[in-house]
Amino acid sequence: MPRITANQVTIEYEERGAGYPVVFLHGSGVSWRCWTPQIPVFSPHYRMIMPNMRGHGGSSPLPRTDHYHELMADDLKAFLDALGIRKAHVVGLSMGAVVALRSAVKYPACVDRLVSVCGYSATPTFDVLLWLGNAIYSVLSLRTILRLVDHSLKALKANELTRRTIRESIAIDKATFIKLKFIRFPAFTDQLVRITAPTLVMGGHGIKFEAKE
Repeated sequence: MPRITANQVTIEYEERGAGYPVVFLHGSGVSWRCWTPQIPVFSPHYRMIMPNMRGHGGSSPLPRTDHYHELMADDLKAFLDALGIRKAHVVGLSMGAVVALRSAVKYPACVDRLVSVCGYSATPTFDVLLWLGNAIYSVLSLRTILRLVDHSLKALKANELTRRTIRESIAIDKATFIKLKFIRFPAFTDQLVRITAPTLVMGGHGIKFEAKE
């Protein structure tokens, strides 16, 4: 896989297709491979650029900070500059959606169109319960945690393609996984009005998984 130095860190990435650039930002714990089902759909029409964010795959380790999402927004800007890309569509999933939103707020000239899938911009109401859940994760092995995640997806009626894609895209060690779990969610809801890019927000309760071969 190609690697590039941006914002003084190494960023590993994958590219597929040609055309107008679309950057796909993965969620916590997984790599660019989580976008594998989208490749046949997008690559005939767009240049798909799928970086592994800090702490994932062969990219630089996650630093000690409570502002990871902000730092990754800076990484994305530097990453695009290093590739010579002035502007791109940006698609983000979960943690990647937060990075995409922060990028659209902080670097509006770089984001042409924005898709935020299951993003967030505030601490949940039951943050104490979330902290307790993460504390339980910290005493489990990564293998057990991943097994629980797979069982949760099965309970949510995720189909086998979705579950297999997640299993095959895991690209994180336990220490980094726990570090990410204990980072407080960023609070920037009041800044979302500064986003100028046309934006599609996807999420909600009771999502039905419909990934297909």
